[in-house]
Amino acid sequence: MAAPKGDSRVQLLDAAEELFAKKGYDAASIRQIAALSGNTIGTMSYHFGSKETLLSEVINRRFMEIAEVRRKMYNDFKAESADGVLTLEQVITAIVKPFLQCAFCGKPGWRSYTMLLGRILYTGNQDIYNKLMEITTPVTLEAFGWFKQIVPDDTPPKDLATAYQFLISNMMDCCSPIEQNLIDSISGIKTTTTTVDDIWPRLERCLFAGARAILQLPA
Repeated sequence: MAAPKGDSRVQLLDAAEELFAKKGYDAASIRQIAALSGNTIGTMSYHFGSKETLLSEVINRRFMEIAEVRRKMYNDFKAESADGVLTLEQVITAIVKPFLQCAFCGKPGWRSYTMLLGRILYTGNQDIYNKLMEITTPVTLEAFGWFKQIVPDDTPPKDLATAYQFLISNMMDCCSPIEQNLIDSISGIKTTTTTVDDIWPRLERCLFAGARAILQLPA
């Protein structure tokens, strides 16, 4: 089949992202990815060399976009501050809200990406999880550093790490269709639209209060 017009590398990344999200990394074959993209296996090999490299590129592409949005929001908060010092609430917002804005922007690729991250984090494939950590840890440590700058020096490191991890866990759960369906079931109210404006007001109250409690900061 002739490839559709466009960038074959992007087409392959989009197809891999969709299939990895729907089927899982192991079940999505190179042949299926090439077919969905409208390209050949040879083209995939030319751009990426291996399926593992393709996965790395899929993870990295959107994660780095999120990282840039986070940095911009963080730096905007700093510019607005008289002394350049952020509040806990601003740091949490800069870490979590950009991810939600991307996840719920309405573009299919972002939906597939958040589903893929959920698969990697919760389905127990250690090799794939290690690959995710290898790619994301430098950016994670950067955001974690923002946290460290706003708490007392004697804050227990484990409390700090736990507070950060709870932020990320709640952030990911908000993007999970399973969790959204559970909220509908418990509340008895069917969610017709899921947007950042719908999720964030509730989530921020939970995250702000929870982080302050774990870090033993005054309300």
